[in-house]
Amino acid sequence: MAKTGSQLDKYLLHEMIGGGGFAIVYRATDITLDRESAVKVLKEEFMNEPETRDRFTQEARKASSLSHPSIIRVYDLIEDSDVPAIAMEYLPAGDLHRWLNDHPHPSRRFCLNVLRQAAEALDYIHECGIVHRDIKPSNLLLASIPTSDDSVSIRLSDFGLVMPAEARIAGSAGRLTGSALYVSPEQARNQSVDKFSDQYSLGIIAYEMLVGHLPHLHRLVALLLSGDADSQVMEFPPATMICCSNDTSRWEISWTLTPHSL
Repeated sequence: MAKTGSQLDKYLLHEMIGGGGFAIVYRATDITLDRESAVKVLKEEFMNEPETRDRFTQEARKASSLSHPSIIRVYDLIEDSDVPAIAMEYLPAGDLHRWLNDHPHPSRRFCLNVLRQAAEALDYIHECGIVHRDIKPSNLLLASIPTSDDSVSIRLSDFGLVMPAEARIAGSAGRLTGSALYVSPEQARNQSVDKFSDQYSLGIIAYEMLVGHLPHLHRLVALLLSGDADSQVMEFPPATMICCSNDTSRWEISWTLTPHSL
C-alpha cells in the first residue's frame, strides 16, 4: 500500500501534494538518480478494476510518447507491483486554478501567454492524433512561480481521459467524462468528441481568466446541483471570449481557441 514514507520501486514517497477521483499524487525522490519527482498512484479502491487500471497505464504510455515544452514529462510507469504508479516531473509551483484563486485579476498579457502555450500544447497533441477531454485550470501546471507576465510557463498534465482523435469516442451512457464546468456541450451529453471539444474547454478558461468568472456560472451551478446538467447544457449560447486587440473593450467572440487565434 502506498503511503508517506513508503517506497514504490525506486521512488521514496513523501507528502501527498494532490489527487483526483482515481489517483493520489505524492512528492517523491528517485533514490537512484537523486531526483525529485511527482508520483501518481492509483487509489486503493480501484486496484481491482481492470478498466480503471488500463486507463491509468494508458495515461502514462500516451504522455510518455509526447515531447513538447508545454506538456509534462513522464519518467516511469511502475507496473511491477500491486500498486500501479506514474512518475513524472515535479512542479512545486502549483496549477493555474490555485494561481487564479490567489491572483484573481491577472493581466491580459499573462492570460495570453498562458493561453498561447496551452493552445500550442493542444495543437501538438491533436497533430499526434490525441484528444485530451479534460482541459481545465487544475490540469495546467505552472513550471515555476511567475516573476513577470512574460515569465509564466505552463505544462499540460493529466492524460487519464485521452482518446484517439480518429475514434471520436463518446463517454459511457449516463456518465460525464471530464470536468462539468469546462466540458463542451457535446462532451457533456456524452456524444462523440474531437479536437474542437478541447479547444472549446480552453475557450472557457480564456473567458474565466479575462472576465473573472465562468460564463453562465449561476445556470451551471443550478444545473449541476439539480443533476440535470446533461439534458440542458446544449441550451447554453456560445460562451468563449478571446482578446485580439490592444483595446480591451474590443473582444471577439469565438467557439474555440487555437494558437492561430492568439
